[in-house]
Amino acid sequence: MTDIKTFIKKHPVLTFFVLTFAISWSGVLILASSSGMPATSEHSEELGPIVYLPFLLGPCIASIFLTDLVYGKAGFRELLSRLFR
Repeated sequence: MTDIKTFIKKHPVLTFFVLTFAISWSGVLILASSSGMPATSEHSEELGPIVYLPFLLGPCIASIFLTDLVYGKAGFRELLSRLFR
């Protein structure tokens, strides 16, 4: 486990992009497998926002996870202080 943490701390940008890609596309594949990918324009209008939601959540989840892993509680405090300034 320490080898993975060391790698992530040395390469946080690479880890962020790989994690974002994995979270986003796995979410899309899970949603698409349950209801199918939107093929027609009606189906796309009906399922569009739901299918694209993982693309928006992927970077958010990856950044929160990496903030915790790389900086810990101090990173969250700094993040929240910047948000509420």
